[in-house]
Amino acid sequence: MRARVFGIGRPVVLLLHGMAAGGNCFGAGFDGLGGSATVVVPDLFGFGGSMDTAGPV
Repeated sequence: MRARVFGIGRPVVLLLHGMAAGGNCFGAGFDGLGGSATVVVPDLFGFGGSMDTAGPV
């Protein structure tokens, strides 16, 4: 699973996309969070830079 991680510190913020797009749907608007938190933006399986699975997860 591919994920973008940026920023440093606490809290840790996890941004999950819906079924219509990958993690890039959040754009640069959330980059500002990286100054005060660690931000994790995964591409769920089959979206963005993550490969699809061969079967159920």
